[in-house]
Amino acid sequence: MTCQIPCGLGKLKDSGLVKKGAAMAQVTMKKGKLVMGVMAAKLSVMAGAVDLLCRRFGPVDFLSEPYTFDQTKYYEPEMGPGLKKRLVCFRDLVFPDRLVSIKRITGSLEKDLAEKGRRIVNLDPGFLSPDSLVLTSVKDAPHRIFVQPGIHAELTLVFECGEYVCLPWTYPDYALPKTRGFLGRVRKRLLWQLKEQNF
Repeated sequence: MTCQIPCGLGKLKDSGLVKKGAAMAQVTMKKGKLVMGVMAAKLSVMAGAVDLLCRRFGPVDFLSEPYTFDQTKYYEPEMGPGLKKRLVCFRDLVFPDRLVSIKRITGSLEKDLAEKGRRIVNLDPGFLSPDSLVLTSVKDAPHRIFVQPGIHAELTLVFECGEYVCLPWTYPDYALPKTRGFLGRVRKRLLWQLKEQNF
């Protein structure tokens, strides 16, 4: 898949993250949307996982339609064939520094739901800001940033030219137009929430 090249990547001075006129640049932490990829072979398992996530992180305000996850067979040896995935976005905004603890919580939930030592659901938390989507991973890679032992952060999508665009390493299902379009709709809600909460 050929990904679109971001038209203004790196223009931090226009992003609102760096305060102008300061003797030293100061980065302002802003809240964003907690986005969760939920993958399983059975829709009933997926629904049960979403219910558990709501108990942990509050109500959902955006839920994508389930889609067939056939971009890779990486998960099939453990979770079986016929995998489906959907994106879950939670109403309550979070700060990005919560991603580490959220990743550990979802890892524990995966283990609690496992059958015969194998996961039956994969939970993939991320942080959606007006500028980007950042996902977390337990696996290291050249394009991932070490955050804490066992936790790495990955810049997966950036918002440029009116849409979220992918990068060379973006997961194929996040690069799909329908996925990026869904996240664009979530972004509109996020911008409204940030304005209402004076962020």
